[in-house]
Amino acid sequence: PRKFDKESSREKYGIEKNKKVVMFFGTPRPYKGIEDLIKAISLIRDRNVLLNLVGNGKDSYSQNLEKIGKQTLGNRFRPFDPQPFEKVPELLAMADVIAIPQRKNFATVGQVPAKVLDAMAMAKPIIATRVSDLPEILDGCGWIVEPENPEQLAKTIQYVLSAPEEAEKTG
Repeated sequence: PRKFDKESSREKYGIEKNKKVVMFFGTPRPYKGIEDLIKAISLIRDRNVLLNLVGNGKDSYSQNLEKIGKQTLGNRFRPFDPQPFEKVPELLAMADVIAIPQRKNFATVGQVPAKVLDAMAMAKPIIATRVSDLPEILDGCGWIVEPENPEQLAKTIQYVLSAPEEAEKTG
């Protein structure tokens, strides 16, 4: 994490210093709960809280997510195309918190998203849902919320963003 600077990464991608970045990083799929994350961000009144969706492709699901994100959040929603693996640390560096809002279903209960390990390697605060082994993996180093609960996700995001010292320590 020390090799990648938050401020220079934000400058490179045009994110103002006063903004707070919630990031989803990965390939969008219906079971990954991105709609829940968009809803959660819409419940946060602070206009400086942005959602960066990194990995949004050109498939119909991704394009629909982009439409929903822009309609719901306006300029608070920033989609990024799929990125090469070597850019992962640079992109994660700009985030204040990483969200992994998996839904609980057959696609998620038996797997762990690799992006949780990328976020942990970058010492980022992580909020994930109580799915698969995520509660055990993030025990003591992240926050766990119930799946498909945008209200709880929004409250937890607000808490993490309001407690930067705790967020940094936990990350």
